[in-house]
Amino acid sequence: MPNGSLDSYLHAHITHATLSWTQRLHIIKGVASGLLYLHEDWEQVIVH
Repeated sequence: MPNGSLDSYLHAHITHATLSWTQRLHIIKGVASGLLYLHEDWEQVIVH
């Protein structure tokens, strides 16, 4: 990834850029929304 991994941002492995709790919450909501879509709305079965 050009800007590093999400793991690096969440766990402060990248010292020049940290995420605020507002940004972290926004990411969490996006991930949860994606998982809900995969589990409830998508018609195909996938393994993840």
